[in-house]
Amino acid sequence: MLRTSTALTSLFLVVMLFLSGLDSFKICSYNIPKFNKAKSSNYRVIHTLTRVFSRCDISLLLHVQDPAAVRTLLKSLNRYSDSENYRYLGKFKYESVSSEALGKDPKDLQHYTFIYRTQTVSLIGQHQHQSSNFVRPPFAVHFHSNTTLEPEFVLIPLHSEPTQAVQEMDKLYDVFLEVVKMWNNTNVMFLGDFHAGCAYMTRSDKKDIRLFSNTSFSWLITDRIDTTVTDQTHCPYDRMVVYGTSFLKQIKPFSAKVFNPIKNFKIQSRRLVEVSDHFPLEVELKSSVMSLLQTQSLYFLLLSLHFLLDL
Repeated sequence: MLRTSTALTSLFLVVMLFLSGLDSFKICSYNIPKFNKAKSSNYRVIHTLTRVFSRCDISLLLHVQDPAAVRTLLKSLNRYSDSENYRYLGKFKYESVSSEALGKDPKDLQHYTFIYRTQTVSLIGQHQHQSSNFVRPPFAVHFHSNTTLEPEFVLIPLHSEPTQAVQEMDKLYDVFLEVVKMWNNTNVMFLGDFHAGCAYMTRSDKKDIRLFSNTSFSWLITDRIDTTVTDQTHCPYDRMVVYGTSFLKQIKPFSAKVFNPIKNFKIQSRRLVEVSDHFPLEVELKSSVMSLLQTQSLYFLLLSLHFLLDL
């Protein structure tokens, strides 16, 4: 009986660890200036990015200049997920989807890139917006997840041109209409570096931005949040915006926030600036309890528990 009790206790802890790892679905966004092959060859940079993105089901990378840098990061993530950090949850496999090279400066063409866990996310569709209204036109991606209450949703990133941030933010509304018509899905989130603060966007500018004037849009990162690393700036450049009450209800309350690697990873600010002068953003979606019961791993855990109870 003692051995059985010990086994039951151990199995219960494993089940709890499994559930705790799947009780939410995390979407992250990070502006990584000039993320190219040279930058990705820096071990400290890749190690920090791996620790940040390994916490997320979907991660948006901004300012990707070279797809080779993404491949390096993916290798690191897939190695990291096979370590003891996930001995209870199992190994995650990460894949990516990227836009075409965007921009007007041939020396600074950028890709929007999403990295996602294949165990929790699948790709339904992608669409590159074509418009002269943006220096780097948005790249919409239609995702599906069995672990979220709303299984299908659309993520649309923007890395705005600072000098025309207000105009580009307003034009996101037209992108919204285009995507909703194309995929018949209003579960839409805009995210990225909008330059939505300080000198690039003032209070008076809001009246000219439909994502502000239309109250159906909810700004998860408010004007008071500083998304920059250095003490010289205090600006809410990076944002997350969702449309409609249906999708908003799927957001875990107070989960949209800046993630601070300096505090969480105990690294020096000068080391973080090697990666980016921005902090990453994150938000959590509520998970579907039924989907957890349908996962193969949990099924076998419960089957083992039933077997031990019959001993």
